[in-house]
Amino acid sequence: MSTPPQAHLSLIPKGGLNLWARLPDGTDLEGLTRDCESAGVMIAVGTEWFPAEPAGPFIRLNYAGPNPSAFPEGARILGHALERNSP
Repeated sequence: MSTPPQAHLSLIPKGGLNLWARLPDGTDLEGLTRDCESAGVMIAVGTEWFPAEPAGPFIRLNYAGPNPSAFPEGARILGHALERNSP
């Protein structure tokens, strides 16, 4: 893959603790979560937050952690995991 799959942020909040990202259709959310966790990055799939309705391929990213300097490395890990788990 020459470029990583695209995630889409439909709303960037002015405050709060989380970002919701829509991933490409067909993304293996369980595989993505597993790959991220094994590399030390925790994400939450949208199905955990919307159990009664089909949420689509969303992940929730918490950015309220105590170490913002780790965000670039976390984004790199997420990008590589997304490459492996997207169609």
